[in-house]
Amino acid sequence: MFRTKDKRVGRFAIKQETFEDNFDWIVELFSLFHIIPLRVDYKFEYLLYEYTAYSEDFDIVPEGEKVPVYIFKSCLIGGVAHMVLNKEVLVNDCLKYTTIIVKERKSDTSITKSQIDAVIDEFLRKLKYGVKDTTMKLRIDLKKQFNAIN
Repeated sequence: MFRTKDKRVGRFAIKQETFEDNFDWIVELFSLFHIIPLRVDYKFEYLLYEYTAYSEDFDIVPEGEKVPVYIFKSCLIGGVAHMVLNKEVLVNDCLKYTTIIVKERKSDTSITKSQIDAVIDEFLRKLKYGVKDTTMKLRIDLKKQFNAIN
């Protein structure tokens, strides 16, 4: 439940390219961690969206303290996709990250052969029309690995 008196507020950033390439991940992130944006700023110099938001999973911010910075990451644990919430902390004047919570992702993140083929087809179409995409090499390597397994 959203209760402002809890002051469970945090800051985090999402790259513009993530919005363009992986919007479903962002929707899942906001759903999984029950994030309610309180403020969004677009940073032109860094090409990212900076959020100040409420989440039940954020730590309570005591009166007069700075709002902490959080980082969200995806990872595989035992072959199952998870999202990890890390908090930025200062230890002996060094910036460190501590894991706050790990949640299993709700969506099926497994990659099928048809999905890989669709990505490769899109790459070839872009290549034909002169659009360069530097991330495609990784996707082509992924297709080779997938074919080797199957």
